[in-house]
Amino acid sequence: MLFQDNSPHRRAVMRALSLFTAWGGLIFCVLNMMRGLHWLAAIEFFAAMAAVFAYYRMANTQRLLAWSVGFILCFYSIMMIALLVPNTSPTIFVWVFLLPLISYLTLGSRLGLRFTAVYVFFAVVAFYLRVEMEIGILTLSSSFNVILCVALIWVFSHLYEINRERSQQALMKMASQDSLTGLNNRLRLTEIFQREIQVAKRNEIALSLLLIDVDHFKGVNDRYGHLLGDRVLQGLADLIRCHSRQTDYGFRVGGEEFCLILSGADLNSASKVAEALRESIKAESFQLDGESVFVTVSIGVAEYGNDGKDLDGLYRVADKRLYEAKTLGRNCVVKDGFARTLDMRSASASH
Repeated sequence: MLFQDNSPHRRAVMRALSLFTAWGGLIFCVLNMMRGLHWLAAIEFFAAMAAVFAYYRMANTQRLLAWSVGFILCFYSIMMIALLVPNTSPTIFVWVFLLPLISYLTLGSRLGLRFTAVYVFFAVVAFYLRVEMEIGILTLSSSFNVILCVALIWVFSHLYEINRERSQQALMKMASQDSLTGLNNRLRLTEIFQREIQVAKRNEIALSLLLIDVDHFKGVNDRYGHLLGDRVLQGLADLIRCHSRQTDYGFRVGGEEFCLILSGADLNSASKVAEALRESIKAESFQLDGESVFVTVSIGVAEYGNDGKDLDGLYRVADKRLYEAKTLGRNCVVKDGFARTLDMRSASASH
């Protein structure tokens, strides 16, 4: 299931839990001092101070999941110790009912399930040990009430979190994916580009960007209708996927404009990919209800570093070269101001 390490939802829950733990730890510290449980009071005092530190640290950390796991481990472990210690209040066992809720809210469905299973088991064992030590006998109805209540909260928490994550995943997919072609949309371009730049720098590899525009696409819509026009766009998206590796990312950035990020490809390698893509599009027949149409594309190529130090600069250069491809007769690839991968007279003859 989807788990966003740094999601605002989980960050807010963890900060609220740490603040609550700080205040609760101080209160229980005082109460246990009054009961003579000085060592437990000391543990709760240090836990409260750690929770205060965590409250401020989790406001900005990029490792929220690691902090959450560490915090929950400490929080639950102290709870288990308190459950087993004689002379603590018998009502301390009501905290067990919060285990599933806290686990799923802070750790997601997978980790939440594991933490709940482990600590609920220990809590049930501690409950029976305490009852045997202090009461001596536990009725069947009492056992059933406790187990059933914990189980129901666990099941409801699990079902809620599973469905919440699925809904969030669907919304994220809708927000980041072009509904017609299934490619990434322009909203994800910046996010993926920044991530791939970090990968390229870390591995010392090249990265290039292709801008692809369908030639005379308005004429296709005017002559054949928008349904066939949509079929052309979907077919182009399929061809872009065919010419992409697992490390490449395709986008629909405009009506008939596409973008392709090529990881590990310098200007010459990216130009070869662009030329192969242009040739396959030129040879493809797009069909709908007996109508068929052939289209061509113009492509501008730019390499990170030589042509731009950020997305805006790189995109601007690729767009300039795309415009140059249009002015030079369309159906061609332009990778710089002079070298082109298609003889322009051949391009003109094809029109």
